[in-house]
Amino acid sequence: ILSRMAPDDAADIVGELDEDRREPVLALLPVSHRVKVRALLGYDPAEAGGLMSPDFVLLRGSTSAGEALEAVRRSQIAPELLGTVFVSSAEGALEGSIPVTALLRAEPGQELEKIVKHEIPRLTPNASFEEVARLMADYNLTSIPVADEQRRMLGVVTVDDVLEAMLPRGWRRRFGLLGED
Repeated sequence: ILSRMAPDDAADIVGELDEDRREPVLALLPVSHRVKVRALLGYDPAEAGGLMSPDFVLLRGSTSAGEALEAVRRSQIAPELLGTVFVSSAEGALEGSIPVTALLRAEPGQELEKIVKHEIPRLTPNASFEEVARLMADYNLTSIPVADEQRRMLGVVTVDDVLEAMLPRGWRRRFGLLGED
């Protein structure tokens, strides 16, 4: 079940296990999934690093809008979580973002560096939950990037991550949202 979950959700579940049970459970995951989950477990769950997902689309500014749309099509990220493509410099530093709808409206040959929105806020992995929620509300964002000191993108916090963190434990079972009668 964990291997079919998003890495951030799987990390939340594994993080609730007793310390001595975590490693045997992690060992059962496919290697790529295990690496993502283990990395997320290294962050405080009440901070941006613990809320973020390591799944995002990051492309160089020299990429064309048509190539970016193809990258979105090939992505394994759930469609409801992929509303934004992030843009990096040639050195890998986060430069900004572009909503997928803007890519659809752009000329296929237009380079991302010509349409990127540079003024987006970004978080550090140790940003508090309150800072995450405040920035997302202030800028009306459905996702916000998390980057290190060199502006290399580490992950993305989505509005569903924030909402889930705000709701009480066990809320899905209480309200029958898992198909339970």
